[in-house]
Amino acid sequence: MQVLYPKAFPDGITFVRTYTGVGCMHIGELPGGGYARIDGQPLQSKDELTAVIPPGVRLAQALEWWVHRDDEAPEYEPPAVTWRKGRLVYVENGAELTSHAEIIQAFPDEGVMQRAALEWFGQRQHVQYQAQQRQDLQTGVIGEYHEPVGPRAETPGDYRAGRQKRAVKNVATM
Repeated sequence: MQVLYPKAFPDGITFVRTYTGVGCMHIGELPGGGYARIDGQPLQSKDELTAVIPPGVRLAQALEWWVHRDDEAPEYEPPAVTWRKGRLVYVENGAELTSHAEIIQAFPDEGVMQRAALEWFGQRQHVQYQAQQRQDLQTGVIGEYHEPVGPRAETPGDYRAGRQKRAVKNVATM
């Protein structure tokens, strides 16, 4: 991502990728999927896209955008979510929300509900982490003590020999 600061846009314009053509033609791909000149001005024709973007998948995407640039975007309706047995689930299929991103998508308006859901989810993850840590300690997965392999060397010659013995023993235990 690049943020460019042309005179007309003092707050800057964010581009995912920019393309440079022959002469002074510079076009950038916007995060929303659109394209514009890097000075912020809209494109005038699809010839500007074909002159700057090399042939391939990205040019095909740009031309597809050009054809549909004036289409109205479909109205976004967030998925219906409910609390069920201490879990946040989708109403349609009962699947559990499993990430912060899904919660933000389900509650697109920042507010009390989104904040409460995110806080609850974070606390739930913390409780699950602590329970997993307790279980690991009980089963002995965490905190196992491993004896050092080979004696500690006294002299440089002994150290080299001890290191070779340890290396052989380590390989044998793998």
